[in-house]
Amino acid sequence: MTKDKNLTLKIGEWHVFPRQNRIEKMGQSKSIEPQCMALLLYLAEQQGKVISRNELLGKVWRGTFVSENTLTKTVAMLRQALEDDSKRPTYIATRLKKGYQLVATVSDGIPCEITTSDKDQSKYNFSKRRWLSILFTATIVVIGMWLLPPNKNSANVYNKFIPITSSSAIEVNPKFSQSGKHLIYSKQSVSASHFDIVWYDLVSKTHQKITDFPGDELAAVWSPDDSQLAYFYKTSNQCGLYVNRFADMQLGKSGLGKKVADCGQNNEGTIDWLNQHTLLFTDRNVNTMGEHKLYSIDLRSQYRREFVNMYPLSFALSKDKQQIATLVRSANPFELELTVLSVKSNEIDSWGTGFSPHSQIAWFNDNERILLTDVYQGKLISIDKHSEKELLHQSNNIFSHPAFNLKDDRVALEQASLISNTYQISNPFSEILRQTDDAHGLAVISESIPLNESNYFDYMHAYSNQEGISAFMSNRNGEHKLWLSNTDSERALDTGKGEIQTFQWSPNGKQLLIMKVNGELLLYSAMSDTTSKIKYPESTSIHYPMWDSDGEHIVFTRMTISGPENWSLNLSDESISVLSSTNAISSAFSPDGNFAYSLRTTPGIWQIDRTNGRETLIVKNVDMSAWGSLVAFNDGIYWQEHSSEGYEIRHFSLSTKQVSSILSVPQTTLLHMRYFHIDSAQKNISFYRMTNYQSDIVFLEH
Repeated sequence: MTKDKNLTLKIGEWHVFPRQNRIEKMGQSKSIEPQCMALLLYLAEQQGKVISRNELLGKVWRGTFVSENTLTKTVAMLRQALEDDSKRPTYIATRLKKGYQLVATVSDGIPCEITTSDKDQSKYNFSKRRWLSILFTATIVVIGMWLLPPNKNSANVYNKFIPITSSSAIEVNPKFSQSGKHLIYSKQSVSASHFDIVWYDLVSKTHQKITDFPGDELAAVWSPDDSQLAYFYKTSNQCGLYVNRFADMQLGKSGLGKKVADCGQNNEGTIDWLNQHTLLFTDRNVNTMGEHKLYSIDLRSQYRREFVNMYPLSFALSKDKQQIATLVRSANPFELELTVLSVKSNEIDSWGTGFSPHSQIAWFNDNERILLTDVYQGKLISIDKHSEKELLHQSNNIFSHPAFNLKDDRVALEQASLISNTYQISNPFSEILRQTDDAHGLAVISESIPLNESNYFDYMHAYSNQEGISAFMSNRNGEHKLWLSNTDSERALDTGKGEIQTFQWSPNGKQLLIMKVNGELLLYSAMSDTTSKIKYPESTSIHYPMWDSDGEHIVFTRMTISGPENWSLNLSDESISVLSSTNAISSAFSPDGNFAYSLRTTPGIWQIDRTNGRETLIVKNVDMSAWGSLVAFNDGIYWQEHSSEGYEIRHFSLSTKQVSSILSVPQTTLLHMRYFHIDSAQKNISFYRMTNYQSDIVFLEH
């Protein structure tokens, strides 16, 4: 049955209007991308048949070269529009290793267009049911417009996403040129282990790689006259801020260009031009718990200046160059505050607080409002100096690093998808494991599918000492929840509003210490199935909370003027006391309570004898990426380190005094192997690994 584009179709419960790229159900109307409509029509022509991916790519994208990833994303977008569940499909079913099948019923609708006059005026014939549907919808809209107050920013509601990249590569950090004709971004292809800068021409719609160095070129940004690019260049042993003439980069003649500043190895900062001769950039500072210090540098003299008391995780410069918006730690260390600094007066105003640590910002072209993205919640928010917020868009996608075109209201940003699995390694000492595959004893114990299809993302698995019980985090449909699991079932734990930062089982496995991003400490009792709030002095900042071996104290890291310290919180009387004051970042305790182990900025792991207070350096030169990852037993210590090459779970034996690598996982994407955990018998290690991470640059328009 051929589907004429001048006809409507009924597919399942949806009326399909091909010519308008629109679907409708019970008065609910949606616009879909033309390629989604083309895919839907082809599946409808072959209703009930399983169609291979190659056939769909050849028929739907005829004459255009695209990857299978494009088909996967288009199917995901179509399912989302049809409100279909990929696990229990009523419209599009995936047939493993075969292709896709439209399982909904298809029937012809009524003509959309009957005749065309000499003036090309169309006449339509609507059924009575169709007229009633339109009348009902119009009535609801009119009532809604009458009841709701006017929205002063209604013209700024963005809902059209236009991908400019579509591949299995990772594309990040888009930035428009000042002329508005070009875009640059960083790209890591599947075959390469590093990022290159790519130039995109908005007129010809062509992409051109302009760097190809054995390292990462990131966060590139144009100078005010479009003649130069500033960017970070990072390898395994160096990081620097570089400036190149764009013309030379385009011709591939310039090499790395001129290095204007050194940066920290773990730098994930932001760059912008204050004027033609001055750069602003952030650099990660170990002494501030990994936060970024904001600097300016004069390119003529290379004089580098700090912005006093400015530690933004990210910043954005307004179009008129008069205001700097920053996302900084608020009084609550796990929430961000949006502040705006006046370049002329150095006055700082707060525009709002309570934002996720994964947020990113960009100024609207009116210099009055800021666009804020929230990675996990899929939100795009507009906020002004009066802290008035407007939700512009929300979906199950991951959005990050927005950038405005100065010549129009077009926005470029990252849109990403990922898969997260939790792995379990049985008997880790049976052999030294070197890769993550089933041949080395790994089993997937928790599994999710791409975020832009179902929004499942499982992570932070932790065993309890109680047989068969564990806990893990899952982001399901945009909402973080803590889940308890046993051998028979799993259920979500009610922890109130707010996201969870970390959690840990008590030594006896009967209580769960939970820390939320707003700084709250909660205590869940498995015996009574209740959750209570832990009180502690309001002026105390808490990082990396964990149980002491007695189960009656919680030890945490506290930042002071002299550096990080380890403190102890007594649960019975809510008092706090110093445990170690020598640049201790995080700690762990032997189950018998005789020893404490402290990771310090020396760097190294120190052993503290708790009977006599004697301190001994037992492991030297531990990478600072081990923050918060120490796990101690009576016979040894575990921790995690990572570099640009990969991630390792390491072990120090107290009897042999030897360090060994228990597991090595290559880094193949931006996302890490994190939050490993070991059961009390040391028979199982679990960790979560984000895989199949893909990100595209998309344009966001009205």
